[in-house]
Amino acid sequence: MRQFEIVCDSACDIPRSECEKQGVTIVPFYVSFDGEKYEREEIDFAVRDMYDRMVQNAGVYPKTSLPSVQDYVDYIEPLVNEGKAVLCIIFTSHMSSAFQSAVAAAELIRDEHEGATVVAMDSERATVAEGLFLKQAIRLRDRGLEVHEAAQKLVELKKSSRIFYTVADLEYLIHGGRIGKAVGLAGSILKLQPMIVFKDGELEAAGVCRNRTKAIKKIIDLLDSHVKEGNLNLNDYDFSIGFGYDPKEGQALKIMVDTYLKSKGAEASVEVYQIGATIGVHNGPYALGLGMIKKV
Repeated sequence: MRQFEIVCDSACDIPRSECEKQGVTIVPFYVSFDGEKYEREEIDFAVRDMYDRMVQNAGVYPKTSLPSVQDYVDYIEPLVNEGKAVLCIIFTSHMSSAFQSAVAAAELIRDEHEGATVVAMDSERATVAEGLFLKQAIRLRDRGLEVHEAAQKLVELKKSSRIFYTVADLEYLIHGGRIGKAVGLAGSILKLQPMIVFKDGELEAAGVCRNRTKAIKKIIDLLDSHVKEGNLNLNDYDFSIGFGYDPKEGQALKIMVDTYLKSKGAEASVEVYQIGATIGVHNGPYALGLGMIKKV
């Protein structure tokens, strides 16, 4: 029997329909193409349509807006009214104030509902890494753990999480302030593609490649280096691939990851998801990466 329910935001990049089947409530982020009208991810627009618009309108930079305190209240309170404890998993606070909104919402609900249990957790993760983090929370919930016990186990998993990824268009990283303009200018001139590692809630540079083929291969090299450095048992991990505009790239990377895991004697399954709006608007339409986290 479930001891708590889970609320997560759309930055986890697991499709809303799949989350609903797993009994997870999703709070949407917002996106605007004109800076005035903001639409809810996967409710008012499809992520596929967002990428089509980005590709067809070069030089247009969509903006995101985080869920408000009231948004979180609106999604959490119905569960509390049913007498449920709630674990709320939120997009990394290093890149957004969504966690602060969720914390404020939790405080409001606890003030208005005596005895309510609402735990807001900063996942310190984004996109497929947040999705993998969410999946561990689902497993803990389904095992019947109490919400605080599950939250503690999730905290212990954070350090095991990584994303290794590349982007094809430096302009989005420059525009979003995620990469230095000098580095971006050099990359644009030399047609270099940056390699990036996402860990502990933040981005770290991991070199550059001269073309897309080498960049995709480099993702496997970064994974292999991480495995060797930490002497990791790959059977202890879950993996997930995120792609932007091109699903063929996602499937191609999956084949490479499957081959690598098999060569190491690992039997882990690798899911493939489209990177959602929250990260997609900052990385551009051609982001591609691999996420991993230790399983519970």
